[in-house]
Amino acid sequence: MRVLIAAYACEPNRGSEPAVGWHWAWQAASRHEVWVLTRANNRRVIEDELSRRPAGNLHFVYHDLPHWALLGKRLPLGLQLYFVAWQITARRLAAQLHAKVHFDVCHQLTFVSMRFPSAISTLSTPSVWGPVAGGDEVPGRLLLTLGPRGVIHEVLRATTLRLVMAVPALREERKRFSLVIAATPATARVLEKELPGRVIVRPAVGSEVHQRAVGGTHSVLRLLYVGKLFPLKGLHFAIRALAHLHSSTTVRAFLTIVGDGHDIGRLRRLAKELDISDCVRFVGPLPYRTTQSLYAQNDVFVFPSLHDSGGLALLEAMAAGLPVVTLDLGGPSLLVTAESGIKVAPTTPSDVVTAMSSAFERLATNSTLRETLGKGAFARAAALSWSRIAGELDEGRIVAAAVVIADADARWSVIGPGVYVRGLPSTPSLSGPDRSIDVHESRVTPFDRVALQECSTRPRGQVMRKLTRRDKPRHS
Repeated sequence: MRVLIAAYACEPNRGSEPAVGWHWAWQAASRHEVWVLTRANNRRVIEDELSRRPAGNLHFVYHDLPHWALLGKRLPLGLQLYFVAWQITARRLAAQLHAKVHFDVCHQLTFVSMRFPSAISTLSTPSVWGPVAGGDEVPGRLLLTLGPRGVIHEVLRATTLRLVMAVPALREERKRFSLVIAATPATARVLEKELPGRVIVRPAVGSEVHQRAVGGTHSVLRLLYVGKLFPLKGLHFAIRALAHLHSSTTVRAFLTIVGDGHDIGRLRRLAKELDISDCVRFVGPLPYRTTQSLYAQNDVFVFPSLHDSGGLALLEAMAAGLPVVTLDLGGPSLLVTAESGIKVAPTTPSDVVTAMSSAFERLATNSTLRETLGKGAFARAAALSWSRIAGELDEGRIVAAAVVIADADARWSVIGPGVYVRGLPSTPSLSGPDRSIDVHESRVTPFDRVALQECSTRPRGQVMRKLTRRDKPRHS
């Protein structure tokens, strides 16, 4: 298929949003011919990478606003406003590309947020949106632990989401998408109200697993956090749990924090107030490759985020064989299983601190548990590799084409090049007589089968509108 991907953030050898843009596009190009619409600012690093690793099916088209507009990114909400302007101004370029290439599917990829307009939503082609996040909120009982600045930010964030969901123009734009890939269950619940039957939940991030890193035996449990230092990241819980561990047991642990952000002052003061400053080390932001080497030097990865779409650093730590301690919320809750880490229930602040401290104690005193969970983390990361994420992406595109092209006046729908689907009550069903789907083409791949299975488990009125007219199959 010919695929257009809009990825504002897309850079190799980076973390966070740029990694999502790069890896999803790279893996999609292993199966399809892909054009990526991205920022001109990303051009140098992309072309350097392509000179080392050529990809014949991967084409980049660059777009940016005038240079003077970059100055506005430094202002409050400047990045968000710049992103909105980029998406809107990129629509003309996307339309020109579509007129020339005739894309089979378009995909709005990054930013991973449900709050912004899309560069490709106006194109007349099956379209996928996601992975998207933004529907998660901090549990009410934990909100006040964020401090005044954190509380204000979260209240404004929740209010903004409600306003965005109510804007008529954005609602109409969202309805044009054939399929939405939600990065978290909470986001899926928000979008499912507006787009019933079109939302699936898939992780936003994947891993690159090479070999499991094996650290040495340490007399002190070495805890590691990598990421931004914002109140919603929940590091105040990790610091309090460390203090609780030291005050209630003989176990000793040391926490290394990699990253920066406006919450660093509050976290430093908290460590000093709890008299554990000598057990918490703030090393600031580090180069991507340097950060990767830290995983082998530590025993446990701590990721107590109160809402997160995924956590790429979390998955990277798992790929290095580190067991995880995280809150049972958002994307991390999907990534971490009982075999790969310990998930703490987000109940009350005191309960979270106690449970996290208990998790640290168990991992410090039980090397067998630590080793078992480390192996489980490595296996889980391997199961969530970028290449497997791309397989889910194909599934999403196939279902998306069926949703868009099948309308109230058509009997046939196209789910891929040369593959047609029809819904008939009298035909054999993949999963029951009420949701029958007949594959009317012999060249059906395993990915098609998976997509059809997912179609078949939803009511026809949701995933495929009722098909009545006996028309000849038509291509997209």
